[in-house]
Amino acid sequence: MSELPEIGDRIEEELEQLKIEIDDVRPLFEKLANHEPDDIEMRAAALTLHAFYNGVEAVFLIIAKYIDKRVPNDVRWHRQLLDQMKSATDRRAAVIDQRDYDTFVEYLSFRHMVRHNYPGTLNWNRFRKIARSLQESHNRFDQRIRQFLTETVD
Repeated sequence: MSELPEIGDRIEEELEQLKIEIDDVRPLFEKLANHEPDDIEMRAAALTLHAFYNGVEAVFLIIAKYIDKRVPNDVRWHRQLLDQMKSATDRRAAVIDQRDYDTFVEYLSFRHMVRHNYPGTLNWNRFRKIARSLQESHNRFDQRIRQFLTETVD
């Protein structure tokens, strides 16, 4: 698998973009730890959570395409991609564990809701939990993927 270092570089780029995104909005999410958001803060938080999960999924797609050589392609591909990352293959260990899987199912569901509804219909109670755990989710994902890269690509 001579392309593995290049795959590692692609994943590193995605991880760096995710870090920049999370760092840029850190003040908002620190405020939301103890504060109910106004409409603009809620929309900003929702967009950030949407972007975070897009970044997570981008990493998973790189792994699926270049390591697994298999990308889900039917209408439930987003969920199937999560299922694929939870399972080991003959080419790699599982990328995420059950805890990560459960967390990312929540982000996926929220992203779906954001994409298919008007921003004015956002309800803080529906996404307070994942908003307040964004930093932890990001840190855990970053560590997990870096460990995966060390074990698989290096």
